[in-house]
Amino acid sequence: ANLRTGHNMCDVGYIHLARYRHDGYFYPAMLRDKDNKRARVEFTGFNDKQEVSLMDVKRISPDLCNCKFVHIEGFDKGLKCLAEFAKDKHWYSAIISDNTNVVETGHIQVTFVDYPNDPERVHVSKVLLWDDSTTMWYRLTPAADKKTALKPPLAPKPRETPYRRPPLPPSPPPRQNGHASFNGEHAAVAALAAARAAGAAVEGEVLEMVANLQSQYNALTRENDALKLEVKELRLDLKKLGNRVLNLEIHSPSYSPSPPPNHNPNPNPNTNPHDNPHHEPHHE
Repeated sequence: ANLRTGHNMCDVGYIHLARYRHDGYFYPAMLRDKDNKRARVEFTGFNDKQEVSLMDVKRISPDLCNCKFVHIEGFDKGLKCLAEFAKDKHWYSAIISDNTNVVETGHIQVTFVDYPNDPERVHVSKVLLWDDSTTMWYRLTPAADKKTALKPPLAPKPRETPYRRPPLPPSPPPRQNGHASFNGEHAAVAALAAARAAGAAVEGEVLEMVANLQSQYNALTRENDALKLEVKELRLDLKKLGNRVLNLEIHSPSYSPSPPPNHNPNPNPNTNPHDNPHHEPHHE
C-alpha cells in the first residue's frame, strides 16, 4: 500500500530521504516499515536504524538532502552512489562505471548493484555520491572547487601474519658415554624453548584482549555520546512541555491570579465603614 506524505509517496523497501534525529537534516534512508504515523528507516551509509515520524520521510530530492558539492570532474570510477532509475523514478544503490565526456554531455554511466548487467546513463543531477573516507554525501556541480577529488575506496590489504620465531632445532639425543654436563645443557635448552613458547602464547592472548577492550571502549564511547544527545533532547522537550502547561493554565477560564499581599478590599480610603449597612462593629 502507498501512503502519501504531501505530494510524496513513500514505498516500503525503497530509498527515500528521512530526517536524522541527532542533527535534524535529511539523508538517504531505506524505508523498512511504516504505519499511519511512524516509519522505521535505516540510513544508507551510516548503518543507523531509527524510528521517525512519517511526515519526516520524503521522496529523494537532491536539493533537500544534506550533502556537499564536488566539481563535475572531481570524481573517479568505482565510487558508490545513489541514482534515479528513469522508469519508476525510484533511487537505487549503484556504482560509477564510466565518467567519460561528463562535462560535454552532463551524463554519467552507473551500474545498479541489483542489476550489474544493465548499465544506465543518467544525468548528474540525478546522482548522489557517497565517500567512505569522509562519510558524506556529495552532489556534482560545475561551480565547485576542482581541487576536491573523490576517490573510490582502496581494496583491503591482506591481513599480515604476525612474525613468529622459528622453533629451535631438535636437540640431539644424550650421549651414551655418560657426560653429565651435556645432559644438563640439553635439559636447559629444552626448558628455554618451552618458556619461549609459553611466553609467545601469553603475548598473543594479551594482544587479543587489548584489542577487544579497545573495541568495547570505542563502542561504549559512541553509545555515551548518543545518550548525551538524547538526554539533551529530552530536557528541551520537558521545558517546552512545562511552558505549554503554563500557557494552558493562564488561558483557562477558571484561572484567577491570587491577590497580592496586604490587599485592601476597600479601595476608597475616604469611605466610612459605618456607612455600610452590613458593617458590624467590634465589641470589646
